[in-house]
Amino acid sequence: MEATVFIRHSMDKTIELKETTLALLDHHDQVIGRKQINLKEVGKLPPNSSRPWVIAFSQKELNVGEKPENGWKVVFQLKPSQRKHSLDLDEKWQKTLPSKDIEDLKSLVNRLERPKVSEVNLLGLKAATRENGDVQLIILIRNGSEKTVNLEKVPLVLEDATGDVLAKASFTPKDLKVKANTSKPWVFIFPQSMLIKESYSLDKWKVYMPKK
Repeated sequence: MEATVFIRHSMDKTIELKETTLALLDHHDQVIGRKQINLKEVGKLPPNSSRPWVIAFSQKELNVGEKPENGWKVVFQLKPSQRKHSLDLDEKWQKTLPSKDIEDLKSLVNRLERPKVSEVNLLGLKAATRENGDVQLIILIRNGSEKTVNLEKVPLVLEDATGDVLAKASFTPKDLKVKANTSKPWVFIFPQSMLIKESYSLDKWKVYMPKK
């Protein structure tokens, strides 16, 4: 499979590329091909330039048999230790969340220790009891893996300030996808009918996925 691409850079100096790993991604950012390549043969790239190039992926370097749909791309495959863990914000959050809150979330993600490779974990951000008695949680879902994670079912256990289990539920969120090496905030609501205790405190709380 041949991919015609532009090799682009925006530095104010001439650069020369060396041996690297390239990944072919589909429109869902899933890796569908990977190859080791020496890009020295591309030659020296002038400052702020683009150069067309053809990247050939052999059958052994692909894990699909057909041409990917529109939206594919070829990227430099950095090692996990080289990549910065970043915030993945849903489009609705981008439109409604104040810019200061977005910057605070980015700052939090940058301060936290990155999740282990192939690990998906949760960090509770905020818990509150709504007027109707439901408990609303804002949770940061942290994906340390090399691929986008699609969470079709999310079983959660909520503990209150005393360490007692306050609620258990299995959520089926719509379109909850967390991109590779990113963290995404999401809202989960436990209806009052699911609460095990009538009296509780959320001054301290913990949420986690139950072990299988």
